[in-house]
Amino acid sequence: MGFFKKDLIRVNGYNQDIQGWGREDQEIVVRLYKAGLKRKENPFKAICYHLWHPENSRDKLDENDKVLAGSTQSDSFFCTNGIFPKAG
Repeated sequence: MGFFKKDLIRVNGYNQDIQGWGREDQEIVVRLYKAGLKRKENPFKAICYHLWHPENSRDKLDENDKVLAGSTQSDSFFCTNGIFPKAG
């Protein structure tokens, strides 16, 4: 998945309320769609890399599902705890 920096900043990046493994990609996609972005596929036309990393714990998956559900039900595309975290 890739996007322009300006679009990532517009939605305030990945939601830092999501901890461990799961739902971070789905949650940001929901908000990017709500911000008006459209999906574009370019099969076999881009170089992609995935850096190996240890897999995160799945202990918080139920909580991450709730964060995703909240984003899906919300009218907002802006995440309050993202690139520019909430104060305090």
